[in-house]
Amino acid sequence: MIKLFLLLSGFLIVSLPLLAETEDEEMARMQRELNRRLFAPEDKPAPPAPAPAPAAAKVESEPEADNELPESVFTNYRLAGVSLTMGKSEVMKKLEAEGYSCNMPQMGGMKMFKAMGRSMCMYASMEAPKMVMFSIKNGSLRDFELYETYKSGFPEEIFKRSKKTFMKKYGNQARCKNQRKGETCEVFGQRYRIVLRSEVDDNEAKIIRSMHRL
Repeated sequence: MIKLFLLLSGFLIVSLPLLAETEDEEMARMQRELNRRLFAPEDKPAPPAPAPAPAAAKVESEPEADNELPESVFTNYRLAGVSLTMGKSEVMKKLEAEGYSCNMPQMGGMKMFKAMGRSMCMYASMEAPKMVMFSIKNGSLRDFELYETYKSGFPEEIFKRSKKTFMKKYGNQARCKNQRKGETCEVFGQRYRIVLRSEVDDNEAKIIRSMHRL
C-alpha cells in the first residue's frame, strides 16, 4: 500500500501543470500509467551467453607396443613335418615319412656332426636336394635347420615369395638384414627363434629355414 501511495503522490505532482486536462481525463491517465508500471513486464537485459567451454586438448595416443608373439606360434611351427616340441624318435619318424634318409653312406660328415651333438639327414633330388641338421637337449628338439640347395643359380623368386609370406605372418616382429652372402629374416619371442635365410656361394645357392629354442 505504501508503494501504491507513493506512486499516486508522484503522479499527482506531475499532473499539476496539466491544467487543460479534466479531472476524469487526469484520473484515467494516472490509472493507465499506474497499470503500466505495476503490471507491464520490466525490460531486463538478456543474461550474457555462457562462454564456450574450451575445446579439450587432443591427446596424442602413443603407439601401441608390439605385442610379443604367443608361444604357440613357435611351438606349432614346422619344418619337414617336425616341430620343436618333439623328441628324437618322433623327429626321425617324421623325417623318414617325408622321404629323408639319415643313414646314407655318402654322408661323410656324419661322424663329425655326431661328435658335435648334431644329427644330419638328406633328401636326395637331382634338382633341389635338401638337408636337415638338428640337435636334441633334455629329450626334445633344441634346434632344427632345413637347407634347400639350388645348383643352377640363386632362385630369387622363390626366396622373394618365402620372405613375403614370412613378413606377412610375423608382422612387426620380423626383422630382415642383408649379409655378405645373402639376407636373413628372423623373429624372436618366448625364448624361441625362427629364421629364413638366403646364402650364395660360388657354385650353388641355398634357402635355409630354421627354428631354435634359446
